[in-house]
Amino acid sequence: MMTRREIQEKSEKSSIESVLRILYPLSFLFGNAPEIIDKPNPPDAIIRQGNKIFWVEHTNAYRSKDEARELWTYVVPEEKPYTRKEEIITEPDKRMSLAILNAMVKKMTSDSYTWCFEKYGQGILIISERDPLFSSSSLDRLQKDLAGLYQSVCWKKFDNKGFFHSVYLLCRIWRKGNVLVKIYPEYDPTLMTDWFNPPIK
Repeated sequence: MMTRREIQEKSEKSSIESVLRILYPLSFLFGNAPEIIDKPNPPDAIIRQGNKIFWVEHTNAYRSKDEARELWTYVVPEEKPYTRKEEIITEPDKRMSLAILNAMVKKMTSDSYTWCFEKYGQGILIISERDPLFSSSSLDRLQKDLAGLYQSVCWKKFDNKGFFHSVYLLCRIWRKGNVLVKIYPEYDPTLMTDWFNPPIK
């Protein structure tokens, strides 16, 4: 029976590998694929590609704590089953956008990555959305909120440690499959897809 930590590590590894396939498709085709060489936690993975070594951190974004708890009890046998109360989900795109922004800011203000930053330089942050209602409209809302955040006075004053050179959102879009979107240092509307796992038509 797998523990919660083992399941979480397996999920993180799967998400990181999906992102690497999307970012470096030709490397996988020509035998120079990036490989995970260590998982110090933090960060979640140290990656080697040829002579280059870099690091990746992964986190999930849930619309609410109750939804996160419910989803985990479905997949972790040792945890007591939990079903959240039925409620009308208002402004799901707004709530998910805020969850993604909060996840990003929390990681960017953490001191946990000092050692890998000093050894390997800036890393990559991957945020996986965990929202069954996520759609193209969710990305539109996120783009709008990011634009407002990056132009705000609060953004200029907040304690960004500078450990990440890029932040990506990994999400699933209907008929597109796994989609990667760059959201930092600025939002890039280009949807990057996984060549190796095309969506089901």
